[in-house]
Amino acid sequence: MKLFAGLLSVLILSASVSEAQESKRSGHFTHALSVIQNSNWSGTFQSVGPGPTACFGSLTVKFFPLKTEPFSGGVQTVSYRHETQFSAANPFFPFCQIIGKSMSVVDLGNCDKSGLKKATVENGRKVMVPVRTIVPKSGGTRAVISSPTCVADGQGRYSIQRLEYDVQLEFTDERKRDAMTVRISLPGISVTYNLKRVGR
Repeated sequence: MKLFAGLLSVLILSASVSEAQESKRSGHFTHALSVIQNSNWSGTFQSVGPGPTACFGSLTVKFFPLKTEPFSGGVQTVSYRHETQFSAANPFFPFCQIIGKSMSVVDLGNCDKSGLKKATVENGRKVMVPVRTIVPKSGGTRAVISSPTCVADGQGRYSIQRLEYDVQLEFTDERKRDAMTVRISLPGISVTYNLKRVGR
């Protein structure tokens, strides 16, 4: 009887630990977005691909407050704006500059009036800027970057379509809030950001 009670206790404890670990995993991106919302970061980035191309440099990132967007499926998201500076010391620099335009700030082209924008301050002026958005999926166990693009229908009309790319986020400081590594998977390109919080 004592043996049975002991086994039952172990099973209950194991189930509790497993449930806690699953809860922690399931809320990873939900929690992470609550930590990085409404903050500014700076750091370095490197990208590999397409092929042997390697690009690197510095960047700044502004994350906007948590918000549920029409395209987010009812979950809270964090939109962001980032700007990159590619290193001229790189032999791939001219090519990096070309592909880097699409990797940096969002250009909505003919859809500029209909795209999602957020208010920010740039060069001392308050402006509305187009943004990309981190959207949690599967209960927060994974997330994607939802990126807007302007598409023509061939009849002179334009509309916003959204492309999704997998993203991973890991806090790297002891407090789990002031430094992080972000990895983004694009078609044929992998990008890594190493960021530190600026200010609060």
